[in-house]
Amino acid sequence: MYYDAIVKPDNSSTYNIKRVEREDAKVTVWDSLQKAKAEAAIQKLVIKLEKKRSSSLDKIFSTLRSAQRKAQVMRDPDAVTANQDEKASRKTKRTPQRSKNGQISSLSGCFTCHAF
Repeated sequence: MYYDAIVKPDNSSTYNIKRVEREDAKVTVWDSLQKAKAEAAIQKLVIKLEKKRSSSLDKIFSTLRSAQRKAQVMRDPDAVTANQDEKASRKTKRTPQRSKNGQISSLSGCFTCHAF
């Protein structure tokens, strides 16, 4: 800028035109940068809203499934005993495994020996 003010060409009208064009180019670049920033912020907000919408829908559908299960249990009391039998069979499957010497295999008690 200072160099432009010190060294002026002989034809000042072309100099002024080029100076205005440079300033216009700077404004155009700044404007496009601001537009890009705004579009990026909008896109980020849209993604955030879509995630919240998805999460809310998941919660609603989960509540609906739970209500449907409860309604089914109320309609069919035999389903309650079948459901209890299924839970009991799952509990028996989760019993800890015993090794050949009768000890229960567990890594939780062996934090100090680093023998995982």
